[in-house]
Amino acid sequence: MVRFGREHSAKWARLIVLSALIAAAPALSTTSYASASSVSPSTLVHCHQTSQYGLVCHTSTNGNTYAECVTRNGSLTCAIRLGVAFVPTITSLSRLSAPLSGGAKVTITGTGFCHGQSACVPSSTTPTKVKFGTTTAVFTIRSTTVISAIAPPTGAAGAVRVSVVTAGGTSASTPADSFEYVYPVPAVAGLVPSSGPSAGGTEVTVEGSGLTGTTAVYFGTSKVTIGISVNAAGTQLTVRSPAGKSGTTVNVEVHTVGGGTSALSSGARFTYGPVIFSLSRTTGPIAGGTRVSMTGSGFATVRFVKFGSATAASYTVKSLTQIIAVAPEHAAGQVSTSVMTDDGTTPTTSADSYTFH
Repeated sequence: MVRFGREHSAKWARLIVLSALIAAAPALSTTSYASASSVSPSTLVHCHQTSQYGLVCHTSTNGNTYAECVTRNGSLTCAIRLGVAFVPTITSLSRLSAPLSGGAKVTITGTGFCHGQSACVPSSTTPTKVKFGTTTAVFTIRSTTVISAIAPPTGAAGAVRVSVVTAGGTSASTPADSFEYVYPVPAVAGLVPSSGPSAGGTEVTVEGSGLTGTTAVYFGTSKVTIGISVNAAGTQLTVRSPAGKSGTTVNVEVHTVGGGTSALSSGARFTYGPVIFSLSRTTGPIAGGTRVSMTGSGFATVRFVKFGSATAASYTVKSLTQIIAVAPEHAAGQVSTSVMTDDGTTPTTSADSYTFH
């Protein structure tokens, strides 16, 4: 029983009437206490059972005035509370982590989120804020025990606590309200360009996702940690290739501060020296004379172009990425085309195949 000053003696008189009505009831039920509306002049409505406060009835005139009823030794005792707000509690979160960009929907389960039997009755105890760490989130009150919130974005990875704030106070910190912001696992979709000279120094744009927080980029076993620039969306980074062996192709891996490492993929391979990506024509007569446009990279200081073991009848270097070659006379069959430069010879791939017929 909670006692109040002399000015609340009339309230306590009504409490006696309410207690008498409740004592006559056979068992706790929301329906049984609808008769509490006979307590005048503060009509009690929205009576409901709560695990935290027992049976709670709110007044129709003030969402902050209510009767709190508890069972003690088989009998019911009620006290009228005036202007006392619930302190919310959090018992669980539907998900425990989200990327730094936020946006994840989190269902917060607990108690004391608002008043009402089936719907929230507006009052000063209704939550005013839901926070993830120190950042306020957008949220919707679903019931007295459920809130739907959207995790806000943050600038740093790590654990934060989720809290619900009402006029009655802030939910106490417990292991149940722990939430972690994590870096996403990085992924590499492509490299532009995907080849460069063996001396290194090529500015390579790595395209993908989850690149925020990149600490190192590996070209094979060569590690690059300086000069890495990542865009705000974490979808693109630039880095300069280290030196490598001409004619070799290496895997490119991105490592981030969260311990993530990008998986190997066909788009994450870098070739040192010249490379052929495609041919405009892949067949031609054995007599030769077919003009073939070779697209690739590293076509600097070209020494010769070959179709199998035969040197091209002629070729013109249009740019570092294109050569126009004229196929030589050659016996029927499939051969690999190749370009030799001062930095090496293009490696054999399915993209450089040409057939004489």
